[in-house]
Amino acid sequence: MMELEKLQARDDLKLTKSKKEAALFGPDGEKVHVLNRTALFIWERLDGRHTLQDMIQEMEDSFQIEEDSDLSKDILNTAHKFQQLGLLKPV
Repeated sequence: MMELEKLQARDDLKLTKSKKEAALFGPDGEKVHVLNRTALFIWERLDGRHTLQDMIQEMEDSFQIEEDSDLSKDILNTAHKFQQLGLLKPV
């Protein structure tokens, strides 16, 4: 299982935000990754300190979450996708 508290966003990526989404730009300014609100929420917490439980609690407090939602799976899937795209520092 992926340990979120060890995952950190790369420092060389530039984040720009609008009201509905955000974009990550690579160091060359060419590669762009668009993040929705939920992905941005997770991205901002991949700081090497937030645990999965921290993120779940903060998401429940910030969003209207359906009771049957599997937040841990959603958060882990998003973090895994970030990792696959090379957006995180190597662990």
